[in-house]
Amino acid sequence: MSDVGRPRTSNRILVEDTNVLEIGQVVTHHEGEILESITMSFKWTDGTEGVQTFRLGKTRPYFGGERPWFLCPGCGRKCGKLHAVEGIQHFACRVCLRLAYDRQYRKSRAAVFRRSLVKLQAQRVRVPPPLGGTVSSRASY
Repeated sequence: MSDVGRPRTSNRILVEDTNVLEIGQVVTHHEGEILESITMSFKWTDGTEGVQTFRLGKTRPYFGGERPWFLCPGCGRKCGKLHAVEGIQHFACRVCLRLAYDRQYRKSRAAVFRRSLVKLQAQRVRVPPPLGGTVSSRASY
């Protein structure tokens, strides 16, 4: 099903437009133990180089073992991914960088139709059902 875009009413940067560092991409263990921190060097797209140290945390899943996490340098939140935005040369979580997902700005055609139907019904406009079926007036957002 194709999606109908709604106008972006925000200038928030999209997660899909960032550089991503995933916990699975980095070495987090040494001799069977999860490290407390790792230091990585980066070369940014403008040619400058940077170094950043990331603290690591861990949780113990119910099925055993340990799962490593980044601890966000900005807020300390456990994250599986850290993001870097063009012009801000450090990594942080999506919450700290106020990132949005592309999907937040799209609605399916069915959702757009249902929402329009609910608005029309609120205005007490009689809308005939589509050919071959009924329409639920229940809105899903």
